[in-house]
Amino acid sequence: MTNLVKIKNQDLQVKEFNGQRIITFKDIDNLHERVDGTSRKNFSNNKKHFIDGLDYFEIKKSEVGEEFSSTFGFDKFAPIGFLITESGYLMLVKSLTDDLAWQVQRELVNNYFRAKEAKPSCIEDLIIMQAQALKDLREQLNQANNNALDAKAGVEKTKQEIQSMRDVYTLNPNSWRSDTTKLINAIAQKLGGFDHIRDVREESYKLLDERAGARLGIRLSNMKKNVLAETGSISKSKKVTKLDVIGVDKRLIEVYCLIVKEMAIKYGAA
Repeated sequence: MTNLVKIKNQDLQVKEFNGQRIITFKDIDNLHERVDGTSRKNFSNNKKHFIDGLDYFEIKKSEVGEEFSSTFGFDKFAPIGFLITESGYLMLVKSLTDDLAWQVQRELVNNYFRAKEAKPSCIEDLIIMQAQALKDLREQLNQANNNALDAKAGVEKTKQEIQSMRDVYTLNPNSWRSDTTKLINAIAQKLGGFDHIRDVREESYKLLDERAGARLGIRLSNMKKNVLAETGSISKSKKVTKLDVIGVDKRLIEVYCLIVKEMAIKYGAA
């Protein structure tokens, strides 16, 4: 199979951009046997009549990379290049009326711009086309498999997120201490590890003081004094925590559970 098209005994390299065949000013001058720069000058003089994206494409080397020179044939030092479509070509050469111009126009339109996909002319071409078709099919199957794996992974992740949200919103009032502890541990993990547990707890207690006027510090001090007075045990008194203070007040339990839920969502632990 070839990427060359014969136009008036001259080989024209097939070039495509945005799914359509294009040519350059240099191609036009060569095929019409005009002085180099003729079609470029004609274009510049009448550019206001040409529509970018319809009659031509202005491309930058920084946008197309190596194709700027290797495919389209522009000077590697040129900052931009112009690709001419079929409509742009016909507008450029409308003033050319010599016999050669008519012949070149007909062959370019029929054999280049509007050429159908070439059929295999020999068994070798057929084998190459079949091999390419198999390669394309394999790539499509691989992409489909990758998409399926990504979708499966996405489903599993969504399931985990949903379960986490359920865990947050279904804190059991009868097991609120263990449930909130699990969430606080999860928040600490999100923040970098269990070293953050103390900071997370302190934040939750601070929010409880602000929202419910709990004054946990004062309540904790009073509870420790009461335990010491009732048991006479200093060790038991020292073991009393702010969670114990919260646990004797139903309203504080409800507010505290809500605060920990909100923190879990805030830190992405839900």
